[in-house]
Amino acid sequence: MKYRLRLLILCFAFLSIYKIYAQNSTNPIHIVDKELGFKMDLPRGFTKMDSKEVGAALQMGKKQIDKIYDTDFNINGLEPNLFKKDDNNYFIINIKDFPDSEEAYQKEVAKYNRLMYTTYQKSFPNVELTESTETKKIGNEVFTKYSLKAVVSKALTMKVFNFNSLYKGKDVTLAAVYVDDEVGQEILKAVESASFK
Repeated sequence: MKYRLRLLILCFAFLSIYKIYAQNSTNPIHIVDKELGFKMDLPRGFTKMDSKEVGAALQMGKKQIDKIYDTDFNINGLEPNLFKKDDNNYFIINIKDFPDSEEAYQKEVAKYNRLMYTTYQKSFPNVELTESTETKKIGNEVFTKYSLKAVVSKALTMKVFNFNSLYKGKDVTLAAVYVDDEVGQEILKAVESASFK
C-alpha cells in the first residue's frame, strides 16, 4: 500500500530520516539536511532512539495497524529514526523524494490527515477529537500544519501536529506526538525556528 509508512506513524509516532545528521548530547540536538539546507535544534532533553527501540516500536505499530485495518503491512527494510523526550512525547522528521506535482502532494497530505483522524477514532472508540489545518511559514517555506487533539480519557489527552511541505522535490514532514503541553510547546517553537538556506 502506497501509504504504509504513513499509516504506521498514526499510532506510534515514527518516520524515516533520510540524509539527516543528529548529534546527541546534553545540549539541544542539531538536525541538519545539507542537501536542502535545513537546520533545526531540538529542545534539551530529547534523545535519538536506538535501532532496538525503533524496531520494537515498528513491530508494535505494525501489529496495531494490522488489527485496525485488517491487513498485513510489510515493514521489511524500514529503518526509521525517532526522537523522544520520554515514553509519551516524541518528535519525528521525514525527508524523502516526492516526484509528483504539488497538487498530488497536497492530495496525499489531506488523505494522510484524514487517515490519522480515522485511525484515532478506531483506536479509541470514546475519544473526543478536535482537528485544525492552517498554513505556516518556516523560514521562507510555506507548510501545511495539521493539528489533532484526542481526549482519550479524563487522565489522558494526546496531541499531534504535522508540518508538511514539498520543497525541492522532497516531502518534508516535521511532526510531534505528545501528552505534555509544555514539551509540545517546546517542540513547536523549535520547529517554527527551523531554517532553510
